[in-house]
Amino acid sequence: VYRAIDTGLASLLQGLRPEAHVLLMLSHGMGPWHDGSHLLDLVLERLGVGDAEGGARRLPGRDPAPAPARRLLWQLGHLLPTTLRHAVKTRLPNPVWRLWAWAHPGSLPAWQSQRAYVVPGHSMTGGIRINLHGREPAGLVQPGRDYDALCQELTEALLALENADTGGRAVQWVARADTLYQGSHLRDMPDLFVEWDHSAPIRALFSPRIGTVSRPFHGDRTGEHLGNGLLAGFGPRFRSGEVRAEIRTQDVAPTILEFFGVQAPPSNEGKSVLSLLSEA
Repeated sequence: VYRAIDTGLASLLQGLRPEAHVLLMLSHGMGPWHDGSHLLDLVLERLGVGDAEGGARRLPGRDPAPAPARRLLWQLGHLLPTTLRHAVKTRLPNPVWRLWAWAHPGSLPAWQSQRAYVVPGHSMTGGIRINLHGREPAGLVQPGRDYDALCQELTEALLALENADTGGRAVQWVARADTLYQGSHLRDMPDLFVEWDHSAPIRALFSPRIGTVSRPFHGDRTGEHLGNGLLAGFGPRFRSGEVRAEIRTQDVAPTILEFFGVQAPPSNEGKSVLSLLSEA
């Protein structure tokens, strides 16, 4: 790959004037895909916060079959435009949940009976959402002390997981969303993000608390982005040789702005590394 990049960069540089500068950035590389997100729901079950049965649960003493009129009224909602239905669900989640429960007496989605559950994502990083009272339609976990305690319990249990095949750690880190992000849509995100160790396939997970859980992965994903990319510079103001210090993707924009003498906005998360690229 890098040989092809070198060849392409050489072709690009042909014909440029001596005073020209070129900065080439590849924000990430590509490589094999390894993670354990497909086992995360089994881990939660072993930890006692998930539901091992799956599917919809029946509420005792309720008619398992919804009345035809109730079902019809619920289905009429699908005549609304998709964007409008999504807006209503987003702005009025609890009324929509109560309407669904009214139209489906006797049923309760499995995740509503769990204190925490796995939410879909891009698989590279697992996501766990706490069934929080006041936020979720049927929240079970009280905000404050109970919420913090459950997040801490899950974090410690996940960090203790081992790759059963290698004996090495399976999880690099676990972070709460409110330590990574901020903004008005924070409540729509998973509460915990689980960053797996991607150095080897994860077919089974082990810890003294949960024992061993395993499940074949049935997806078709074979590759994923790698953390390290490439930054190459050419021009009279750039020094020759290799820069061994870490340069983050978010540092590139402030570097370019400083190169042109433009002040980076205060909201920019990166910092200029022009001094690492420039001649002494």
